[in-house]
Order: sequence, then structure tokens, then C-alpha cells
Amino acid sequence: VPSADNLIPNLKGIRITEFVNVGRVVVLQWRGGVGPYQVQRRASLDAGNWENVGGITTLMTATAAIAGDIGFFRVVQP
Repeated sequence: VPSADNLIPNLKGIRITEFVNVGRVVVLQWRGGVGPYQVQRRASLDAGNWENVGGITTLMTATAAIAGDIGFFRVVQP
């Protein structure tokens, strides 16, 4: 019988609320979660590893340089 224990539900999920492109930089704002936060990016959703963008922050906003023509961003709690 499959089972799982010691799971922590994500009751305080992080949600990106604003994503603004300013030249080759994006400005992200989010809500939810409990800091600190880490912004990450990768070029494809189905391949590659997420890489940290900038340092860990307690703020709910960050800027990140755009690398390449396509990219995906997420905010995680390290």
C-alpha cells in the first residue's frame, strides 16, 4: 500500500504577482511564503537545472538580467 509521511503542505505558496521587462532586465514581485527567498531561472522548463539569480533576499521584489531569448523564472525558499 503506497503511503507518505513527513510531508509539509505548501500552505504559504509563493506567487509571482508582477513581471516587468525593462530592456535586458526583469523586475519580479511576489507574495506569499516566508522569507528568505531565492530567484532562479533556466532556459527551458523541460531541461536543464535551475540557477540562482542574485543572492538570497528577505524582500519580495528582485531584478534579474535576461540571459538569452527565452527564459523562465521562479522564486523559492532556500
